[in-house]
Amino acid sequence: MDTPSVQLFYPAQLFQQQGTWIIEDPVESTQRLIFRYQEVERIQLWYRSALSNLRLNNVEQITYNLIQYIEPHREELYPYKKAQRIPPWWPPRVPYGSPGWLKKEELISLIAHILFNPCPHGRLRPNQILFALKPARDNFSTAVARKILDAILCVRILEDSFLEHQQGLLGTGSTEQPPIRIWPHRFASNVNIPDVAYITLFGVYKSGRFFRHISKSLDHRNIILSDAEQSFKREVMRVEEEISK
Repeated sequence: MDTPSVQLFYPAQLFQQQGTWIIEDPVESTQRLIFRYQEVERIQLWYRSALSNLRLNNVEQITYNLIQYIEPHREELYPYKKAQRIPPWWPPRVPYGSPGWLKKEELISLIAHILFNPCPHGRLRPNQILFALKPARDNFSTAVARKILDAILCVRILEDSFLEHQQGLLGTGSTEQPPIRIWPHRFASNVNIPDVAYITLFGVYKSGRFFRHISKSLDHRNIILSDAEQSFKREVMRVEEEISK
């Protein structure tokens, strides 16, 4: 499934060697949440807990957009009213019906099932999830709801980044990956690419050298990142000054 990438800026760190990622708690911003790749069950429970902090209408929007993305012809193939045919990926313990008909707990179970299990085109990649949920995020009425969703998406990005790194180490031609830092900034702008979104990652190698990574699906020359990039560089300089004191 060919999907444009979607950018996300959220306070987080990924430590490849330790298999650990740390994010800012979306509910208590002064707190940090630590995840380890071995704790699969705990990570999935956190996803569910984070979703439960959203209002029912927000959870409905997320469910609707995910279903629309992975099954764009659902209305013709699997109509809710007749319910004679159910998508093979639909979880057996969740009643088949419109998100507006389901309870919040059922919606959360459905979202979790879609995020963690293969759908018609395999397990959803982070850029697919971000792209699918962008309309829902844009329609959220509160900053708190958007932050909770961003945290969920951030954890998924870091989780997949670590797994890709591990798979690379098991194969040939693997290279050492630097710790990734995702920082909160306003969206960077596109030039001559209307309605296109992408992921941008800023970070610092262990040597202290700054790096920037942009989704390979776009022409880097057509992207302006001055605000986000300069802000990140200033933050790096500030930290370096504090360390040198």
